[in-house]
Amino acid sequence: MNQDLPEFTAEQKRRIMFIEELARVAYTVSRAYMIKNGDPQLPEWQDMDYLDSEYVREGVEIYLSNPDVGPGIWHQEWYKHHQKLGWKHGKAYDAVKKTSPVFMEFDRLPAAKRNSDIIFHAIVRSLTTTVEQKLND
Repeated sequence: MNQDLPEFTAEQKRRIMFIEELARVAYTVSRAYMIKNGDPQLPEWQDMDYLDSEYVREGVEIYLSNPDVGPGIWHQEWYKHHQKLGWKHGKAYDAVKKTSPVFMEFDRLPAAKRNSDIIFHAIVRSLTTTVEQKLND
C-alpha cells in the first residue's frame, strides 16, 4: 500500500459514505425538481463528472459543518469561487467562455433554481437529523 495515502478510520469511512449518500439523494431530488421546471440538462448522479459531483458533496459538507446557515450559502460559495475564476453571467452554461445563467447572487436566482437549492438544503437537514437521532437511540 502507498505510504503517502492516509488511512481512514472506520468513523471517517462512515462519514465519507454518509456524505456521498446525502449528496446523491439531495441532488437526485433537486434534479427532478429542476427537470420538472424546464431544466433537462442536468445529468443523473452516476453520469456526472467527478468535479461536479465533488461540488455537490462540498454543498453537503457546508451544511453539515454550519448547521445554522440557510439554503443560500452553498450557492453563494459557488458564486464567490467562480467570480474569482473570472466567470460571468451568460444565457447558457459554457465552461470555456466561463458563463452561466445562474451566475448571480442567490436572492436574484430564478425561482426554480432558488427552490431547488432550498430543497437540497431541506433534504440534507432532514436526513442528517434523522440519522443523528437513530445513532443516539
